[in-house]
Amino acid sequence: MAVDPSIIQMMDAQVTRWEKWENNTVWAMIWKANTSTNRKRCSETRALGLNRQRSPYVDNPTTACNFCVKSGKLCVINGIHGPVVMPLPVSERSAGATPLAGNFFVKRRYTSLVSGHVTNGLRTSIVDPAIIDKMNAQIARWDVNSHVNWAGSSPVSHKRCSETRVQQFRKAKNPPAWENPNEACAHCVANKILCVLVVGQLGLGPVVVPLPVSERSPGATPTNGGYYVKA
Repeated sequence: MAVDPSIIQMMDAQVTRWEKWENNTVWAMIWKANTSTNRKRCSETRALGLNRQRSPYVDNPTTACNFCVKSGKLCVINGIHGPVVMPLPVSERSAGATPLAGNFFVKRRYTSLVSGHVTNGLRTSIVDPAIIDKMNAQIARWDVNSHVNWAGSSPVSHKRCSETRVQQFRKAKNPPAWENPNEACAHCVANKILCVLVVGQLGLGPVVVPLPVSERSPGATPTNGGYYVKA
């Protein structure tokens, strides 16, 4: 069955992360093992070792579990014929979503800042498709190669970007922004990385911040490129 290519990319990243954990944990969770329990609990919740209170067993599930919906992960159940990516509950899908497009299997965990500042500015989820592809690639890299939760909030996550925190750069290499920033940091601009800040205390979550005006392409907008990252 054909699906949105970004789903394949995201699934590959999750599988890499699960298999990396299998090789480095005592309990050796086998994400694709076919057991009666594995047909009731998804690979992500088993990989994290969540108890039944956080991720209850569900007989014959038909949609993604609540944990994966909230955490922005693909929910994979091991059926009789192998692993299956479960669709989002209908209430969580974007309007008109299909397996080939839109939020059918996973919710996007981030928005993008259009104008204003990170805590109170205008945000959007409608951006250049190339930005979504690039963000998916960054998330895959962050999820596989770091124990730092790129989307997690902290006392500094609203002024030190996800790339900086994942790479554990010292303040001298990439100083924190001021309290209510509105543009990408110098490191992300120079390295053509999407700059992501997380405003946890207000429940706003991760937001991709735009390039400084001086670094944007002429006439750039959120939907036509050159607004969030340099070509």
